[in-house]
This record gives sequence, C-alpha cells and structure tokens, in this order.
Amino acid sequence: MTLNPKLADAVAIFTALGWADAPLDACPTLPLGTAEQQRTARSGLSTGDWGEERQLREYIWRWVPAFDVDAARLALFAIRVGVSAARALALLSARPIPADVVVRVVSGRGDRFVSAFVAGACRSASRLWGLEAAVVTLVATGDEPVPASRAYVQAWLGVIGQPLDRRWAHQTAIDPQRPPRLTEHLQAATELGMLSDTRAADIVATGVARDWLGRAQAVELGFTAMELAQRPSQRQRWSRVLIDDLALSDVEILAHANALVPVLAASEPVVVERFAPSLIAGVHDDDLVDVGLACLMVSTLKAQRTVLVALGRREPPDTEVIATLGPRLVELARSRDRVVSRAAAAVLKAWHLEPPPSDEVEVAGPEFRAWWRPTPPVWTVPEFSHGPVTIEALTGLAGELVRTTTQVVDVTVEAFLAVANALARHDPADVRTALSGVAVFYAAGLEFASSWISGRQPIWALDSNFRVQELLAAREFSVYAHLGEVPCLLSEPSTVDLRVSLADLVARLDQYACEGASASEADLLLALARLNLDDLTALTDLNRDGVPVVLQSGEVMARPTGVVVADYVADPLLEPQAVPDRHRRPSVVGRVTWPASLADFPRRISDRYPPNPATLPGWGDGALRQLTHSGEGSRDAGRLARQVARRASALPPGGATNLLGVLRSPHPAAADDVVAAVSEAWQRGILRPGVADVRLLDWTGELTGLASLASSLTDVADLGVLSVIWPVLDDLLAASHRDVRLAAGTAEVVEAMVTLLPEVREAINRGTAPLDALALPGVRALASREGKSRAVTLARTLISQIPDPGGPRPTR
Repeated sequence: MTLNPKLADAVAIFTALGWADAPLDACPTLPLGTAEQQRTARSGLSTGDWGEERQLREYIWRWVPAFDVDAARLALFAIRVGVSAARALALLSARPIPADVVVRVVSGRGDRFVSAFVAGACRSASRLWGLEAAVVTLVATGDEPVPASRAYVQAWLGVIGQPLDRRWAHQTAIDPQRPPRLTEHLQAATELGMLSDTRAADIVATGVARDWLGRAQAVELGFTAMELAQRPSQRQRWSRVLIDDLALSDVEILAHANALVPVLAASEPVVVERFAPSLIAGVHDDDLVDVGLACLMVSTLKAQRTVLVALGRREPPDTEVIATLGPRLVELARSRDRVVSRAAAAVLKAWHLEPPPSDEVEVAGPEFRAWWRPTPPVWTVPEFSHGPVTIEALTGLAGELVRTTTQVVDVTVEAFLAVANALARHDPADVRTALSGVAVFYAAGLEFASSWISGRQPIWALDSNFRVQELLAAREFSVYAHLGEVPCLLSEPSTVDLRVSLADLVARLDQYACEGASASEADLLLALARLNLDDLTALTDLNRDGVPVVLQSGEVMARPTGVVVADYVADPLLEPQAVPDRHRRPSVVGRVTWPASLADFPRRISDRYPPNPATLPGWGDGALRQLTHSGEGSRDAGRLARQVARRASALPPGGATNLLGVLRSPHPAAADDVVAAVSEAWQRGILRPGVADVRLLDWTGELTGLASLASSLTDVADLGVLSVIWPVLDDLLAASHRDVRLAAGTAEVVEAMVTLLPEVREAINRGTAPLDALALPGVRALASREGKSRAVTLARTLISQIPDPGGPRPTR
C-alpha cells in the first residue's frame, strides 16, 4: 500500500467541512472550503492508495482502509476539489453511489471534465464497471456524441435493457417514460454490429409499444438485426419482436424475403415457425426452392407441421421445385409423427408425387388418443441420496455440472457437494486430482473448485462493506473453504425437493458436537431456510449447546447452533402475501421480513437476492419467480423446471402457469428438460387442472408470445395434460378479449383449441372430461366481439361446433 503523505490532511479537511456524516445526495452541494483547503485536499487525494486487502487468517481476507471515513463520500469530495478524470474513474469504480449523485458531481466540473470522464470510462468494460448508469445518463442527457465504443453500447444495453421503469427510475436521472437519444444509440449499436443483442430487441419492442420509436423504423432495425445475428437466441428473439410485437404483415415479410432466406438456412424452429407460412405462400417459384429446403430441414415436429401445412395451401409449383423438394417430403411422409406424415403425404398427393407405401405412412382420419386423463394423486417425495462416495461418482457428477453449465442449484449440485466433502475428509489430494480438469467457473457447484484446487482465495465471494453475498453462493464458498473439515453439510437435503428435516438437522449437529466441529453460518442459514416445519418432534432431541456458528469474518456468533435452530423454529422466515399490482393482477411483491431469530445472520435473502426454489423449497409462488420465460431462451430453464417438478406439494397458480410458460421457445440445451418437467409434474400430481392463473404469466400478466405458447401447449397435450392446458387456453382468450386490442397470437390460441376440440369432445363422451369442459367462457366472449378479425372469426367457427351452455361471460 502506497499512501499519499498528504492524505491525512485531506481527510481532516473533508471531516471539518461536514462531509463525513452528510447524506450522499447532499454531496453535490456541500462546501469545499477555502482555495487553500481545496489545494491541500486535491494534493492529498490525487494519488496514492486508500487501503489494501489483508489476509486475516486462512481463507479470510478483508479490505483494510487507510482512514476511518466513508470512501464513497471521500471520492465525491475528491472530484469536486479537482482531481483528474482518470483519478475520478479509479475512485468511483465499483463504489455503491447512486448514479444520479455521480452525474450531478461530475457534471458540476464542466463540459471538458465530462468529456474526459466519459471517454475514459468507455475505453473498456472494466473501467465502466459500477458506473454504467451514470455514464449512460451523462451521455443521454448531455451534448456528448454517443461514444463509438463497444463497452459503452454494452453498458447502454444493460441499463436500458433491464425492466425499464424500475432500473431507470432508481439508478438514473432520466425520465423512464421516454429515454432520450434512443435513435442515436440504436444507430451506434447498428454501426458496431451490436444491434442483434437480445437486449436491443427488448428495447425496440418496448420503444414501439410506448411510442418512443416509429413502427417503420423498428421494422427496418429488426431485419438489420436478423442479418447481423450470430447466435440462435438472437435470431429467435428478433423474430418474436417482428412477428409478435410488430405484427408484420405478409406483404412486409415478402418485401424482405432476400434478407430472410439466409436466416432461414439455419433451420431454427422459432424462426421457421414465424416466417415460413408467409414466405411459402407468397414467394415466386424461383425462390421457393431456397425457402422450402431451409424450412423443411427444421428438426422439431411443430415446425415441420407448420411448414407442411403452408406448402399444402399453396398451388403446386413448377417441376423443378417439385423435383428438388420431393425427396425431403418423402422423408417426412415416413415420420413417426402421424400429423407430420399425413401432412407430408397430402403435399405429395397434391404435387402428383408417389407417396411412400401405405404400410409406411397412415393417412387416416383422427383417432381418440386419450389426452384428457384423470389427475394423478400428489406423490410422496422420495428421500434424497447423494449416492456412492467414490472418486468415480464425484467425477461423474462434476461431468454433469460441466456439461450443463447452469447456475441452477438442484439435486445434482447437492449430491456433488456432499460427495466432495465426504471424500475430502479422507484424502483431499485425491479430490484435487479428480477435479483438476475442471475449468468451468460459472456452473453451480463448481464456482470455487478451481480456486480450491490451486489454493487461491476468490476475493469476490467474500462479504464486503458494499455487499452481502447471496445465500447459495455463500454456502458454496463456505463448503470449499472447509471442504473435508466437517462431518457433513448441514444444508444437505433430506428429500429431493431440497427440504431438510428437523430430525436430520438435529442428527447432523450431534455429529458436529462429537467431532468438535464448528458450523458455517451460510451452511446453517441455508439449512434453516430449507427446514421442513411440518414435523417438529425432533425438537426434544436438540442439543442447545456445544456447536458454535462461525461467521464469514471468522468471528463466532453469540448463540450456538442449538439455540439458533430452536429460535428459528419459533420464528421462521414467512412467505410474503401476494399483493395485487396497480393493474389488479396478483403479484408476489411483498418484501421478505427478516425474523428476529436470524438477527445476527447476514441478510442473504432480500430484495437484491430474492427467494428461489433452492433456498426456500417449502414456499409457494414467493420462491418461484425465477421460473419464467426468457426472451432469448435461458439454458437454466430446463434444470430449474425439473427441480420445481420435484416439489412436495401442488404447484400454486403462478408456478403452474409459468411451468407451462417456459415451454415457449426454450434454449436448445433446455428444451428436452422443460418438456420432461411438465410431464413429471403431471405424473407426480403437482400440476393440477384449474390452478394456473394466466394473470401471472411471466409474473406480469402481459400476453406476449401467445402464438408460441399455444403451439407449445398443443405439442405437450399428448403427455396427458389436456385437462390442464384446455382451461388455460380459454383463459388466455378471456384475458385477450378484455384488452382494448387483441393480443398478438390470439388467433393461434383459438386454432389450438380447434385442433384439440375433437379430443375434448370424445373425452366428454367417454366420461373422462366433465360436461362443463365446453363452457368456454373465453371463446364465447371473443366470438361475441365486434369485427371480423381472424381470431374472432375462428372463435365463432369454434362456437358453432359446440352447444351453448348459457353460462356467464368470463369475469377473470
């Protein structure tokens, strides 16, 4: 640590002027003292270190400041007394100062300083870290040209691309209703090849919805982004913006056919489903070969059906097109999926081509497939087992974590950590050797493996003066910090839903007491959060003394574990009540109340780190908000959905809705797991009919991606879940009908119901489905709507095929 010899004088002036105890938002206007005081302060603050990281004990490091005043306030004081822009950036970086305060202080130094400050910050992402909102605000509200900097555009996308009202309102001085200079920033993103970013797609979609951007401009931006896109997730997100949010017409799609053909060549299902029908219907035969080949090579059954239906509606093309596309159609006519095979055979017949032999493809009428089945009983949750404690088992579990590389903590992560600790008790060197090939730092369970192997301390994982780490990360850090030193992990689940039984926790604490081991605060806190409070008989066996709790700092908590557990059982974390939002939609927005029983624990569950299924598995919707559809498709969605499907109790309304909602265009790595989760939740009796509430779709109730959702729900009907999805489809129509304008994709929801109607009617005839399954208040309300839109026309057609029960119109 190199200290400036005049630092103490500067700090003394800072304190004498009343800065030390002043509110942060007062710093832009606090006094600076005389000219001599300012010179002295500037001299002492312009150079030198303000502290250093010191190792207090093994695995325990802490930042030790060189003074006892607040560094954030001192940094603002330094800027105001005249330090350089480069020094200002160094002092402000990663300090928890509200962006609007930084903006006021920096702006107070004049235009030249602002220019130097912005230019310095935009040289790299590391310089911008922690200052993104402030720098974006300085540019957006000032006269500075939008920097031609990838780091800056990334920062702008990060700030604006977040939930807009919340992020802008709290971190910037910009009106969240209309971010300024939006077009200039989008132009900069285009010139730097960054427009394809999925956050830019969100910004454009929101911009059109709120009249920040003209629709025509947004359409051109969308097609430019589709051409620039390098990743499937980018093409998928922009295709949803163009079709779902901007509601492109067939004419507009055909006008950009040349740009779309290379995009379709990737044969990505989401893109094909959205553009293929319009292109196939409208392009000239000369272009149909390229369009048709690209679309017919798509891998998913849903997309194949979409393409084949579109080809079947088109007049037969010329012989060259037929000769080129015919072989692929014959392949599809041999598909095991009867819908695909029949559709392909129909196209072959219309094009006067020879279909495959009849024993290869059945072109028959609809049959009853029993998709409406009795609801299974709620399962009994199996006990958790971490499996064999062997090096082979450990490397197998590590390989699974490396393969999936997600941040989801599930039974695999728990098994890996438990086995690693058990093996390390006998031979840590063997564990280090077994994990020596692990180079993945961003997968749950492995974040600290490399550091543990090399003996390095991951400073970022420690609690600091500025932030408390999230519970699961803190627990994983503590596991590696003490790997093999404790007999077991207190937070190891007792059952596969990740809950911990009180009996197991009491028994584990007895093991700790016998070995004289100490409990890690984060491990104990996670065990308490997971505690199953349904059976408290083991409380009588709880030893209230003997096992100390060690905080991350190395200090020992005043209460031993037994007292902490007893106090927590009497005063646990309680799930907040669902509070309606301003649109009267139910939303879990209540804050988590930190109980007095946890008063001496860091608040590792908070607004910053919301509850999730791995921390509070016994909660309902309050812990399930991570289960939501991501515009670009999250690879975490599959593992998360599979873990949610291991719940002990039935899914609550939000959980049920969003388990179905994540079926929309999942990440390719998550697609199979998402479908498996729906199937498992149904078979285990926790996905129940009539529970889902579409007002909680994506936890906002906004009707987005309806076409994709309708198609996805139709595809999983064969899992036997028709009794669940049928009322959801009708509720979606009711919700769309209530809006002034029908939501994009409403017609596709009606089409899905038309497709499923024969199965529902047959289920009623056989006594499997109730008679009121055809009440359909949502469809009837939509059919009564004025106008001749496609959705309304389809609803009227559907109603004409079913009896009128004389039921009331929907009120939900």
